[in-house]
Amino acid sequence: MARQVGRTTFARRAVAEGADLGIFQGRPSLRLLIGLSLFCLSFLIGWPVVAALGAAAFWTDSPLLLLVGGPAAYVFSWLILGLSVLLVGPDSARYVRALVRWAVRRWVERAGQVRA
Repeated sequence: MARQVGRTTFARRAVAEGADLGIFQGRPSLRLLIGLSLFCLSFLIGWPVVAALGAAAFWTDSPLLLLVGGPAAYVFSWLILGLSVLLVGPDSARYVRALVRWAVRRWVERAGQVRA
């Protein structure tokens, strides 16, 4: 499989250019940091808040707390997630591409060394 991947233009270019992880040495942009923070926040707002509202509704014997607050918190978490994707989008594509290029280069080179 590494041989087949090694024949692709993407892999040949990654090996020829010596794809590395140099992009990760620089400081990330503020936009990327805010986007990643919002991404993490969206997960904290999602199901944990719904579960907490469920517990609070049970203890206070107020089912409307869960019936209204649960979906509202869940939708809000998705809105935060969407905002984070908008913020992180352009920067994350560069980081992911660099990581994939490096991984493909390493994989193709190691597979070549093992078979030689």
